[in-house]
Amino acid sequence: MFIGEFQAGKVIHEDLLVVQHAIKQARNGKDYQFIKLQDRTGQLDGYNWNYQAGSPEFKEGQVVTVKGTIQEFKGNLQVNISSIAASGAAFDRDKFLPVTSRDVNVLYQELESMIARIQNPHLKKLLVTVSQDPEMKHLLQTAPAAKSMHHAYLGGLLEHLVSVMGLALRVCPHYPEINQDKVLAGTFFHDIGKIYELEYKTAFEYSTPGILLGHLYMGCEIFDRFVRKFPQFPAELSMEIKHIILSHHGLLEYGSPKRPKTLEALVVHHLDDLDAKINTINGLFEAAGKSNSPWTDYHRLLDRRFYRGDEGNGDRAEQPEELPATPVKKSVQPEPSDSGQTKTVARAETRKSFSQQPFQQLDGILPFEGDKKEE
Repeated sequence: MFIGEFQAGKVIHEDLLVVQHAIKQARNGKDYQFIKLQDRTGQLDGYNWNYQAGSPEFKEGQVVTVKGTIQEFKGNLQVNISSIAASGAAFDRDKFLPVTSRDVNVLYQELESMIARIQNPHLKKLLVTVSQDPEMKHLLQTAPAAKSMHHAYLGGLLEHLVSVMGLALRVCPHYPEINQDKVLAGTFFHDIGKIYELEYKTAFEYSTPGILLGHLYMGCEIFDRFVRKFPQFPAELSMEIKHIILSHHGLLEYGSPKRPKTLEALVVHHLDDLDAKINTINGLFEAAGKSNSPWTDYHRLLDRRFYRGDEGNGDRAEQPEELPATPVKKSVQPEPSDSGQTKTVARAETRKSFSQQPFQQLDGILPFEGDKKEE
């Protein structure tokens, strides 16, 4: 039985994954054991009130056998642990780690389709090369987007990248002065450092490089590693994409060493922030739905609760599975004397020629004629 199937009053005897362990002190001064447990369907707080000094303690990522009773407290389920011990069962990632509900192969095809819409030859060559690199493809299809905040499940990073790039293809045509190619490249690279920032073999944790360097810096390292394959890649274009990576958190206090200082960087920051928050709130809605509450629990980082209404997540209008063949462009009528605005419209018109076909066959794209081979 999985955590998602637990009900109040039920006695369980299950193998679960430890994702957090702490010895805490109750109001009466007695120590108790707090353990956050997980399987692929969710997480559950566990309390061992019978803990005694010297009893076994457990590490994050360890599989344990838990006996106890499921209780409901303030609308949430928890387990009152009667016994807990290390399990002899082998770790099974498919059982214990959450995974995206989307088909990662379909998601990757969507990613390729959106990369194929890039017109700038330098950016297109770069993104095709990165996305077709065997190691990068495997990691992008596997990595979570976060340890716990948003898209915190296997394949979550790919789901997040595809979602943000899809938002870019809808927003950029509304503002033809924005360079859509730079936004698409920036969204592709903005979180790519998370493939190395996070550990996700037995549990979601930060790697040592991730703790010391962070995914913004690591994303720039990945970008530079692949750019070096193309000596003719424009230096200024490289600088602008790295600025998007470094500034996408938006504020210095949120970890960005620079705030967004180009239109494209500003767009990527807001689209990334929107997608992350929507995913987080939808997770809160799902949890509230299990308790039949119209309100979510308080979220510490978002500093509020969210109202899901009587119908909750209910029936929503179905979204189209595919993007329009050609982005809808805002109609702009330039003044004859305004040469700058005329150029803006001209740039928007060039988007009509964007390739709409995914590069399932790379003939004519790889290798790239005219590029000097790396010495």
